[in-house]
Amino acid sequence: MLQSQTVEDIVSAKSESNPVLLKELAKRGIDNSKPRDIDHTLLAFSESDEEAAIKELENMGFSVACIEDEDDEEILDDVEEDEFAAVDDEEEDYFVIEATIHQSPMEAASDEFVTKIAELCVKYNLEYDGWGTALD
Repeated sequence: MLQSQTVEDIVSAKSESNPVLLKELAKRGIDNSKPRDIDHTLLAFSESDEEAAIKELENMGFSVACIEDEDDEEILDDVEEDEFAAVDDEEEDYFVIEATIHQSPMEAASDEFVTKIAELCVKYNLEYDGWGTALD
């Protein structure tokens, strides 16, 4: 089960990992100030939380896809399981939500934006894995 987390916990964790991601993107030639499609990955632990979070994400301007069970293992290979809580897929049912929005990597990494996502996570008992973008 997901360990209890606060907005501050999530923002703090991402404030450590986001600069590393931005640096890596810049090394690969990505302009971090330029808007592009950014994929945010979240885990829900109940169907009702998943559905409620999806509605709120769509209202925030995200395009949302739910990853079906057969895709979970592949998607979760990329999940940073130790960031907030270990996701034990043998004991826990979960739903993978991929929410895409057009924004700059700098915006995705900002504490202001992460706080909005963190508030959603606390509200619906979600785990925020983080974000990524295609390397053109």
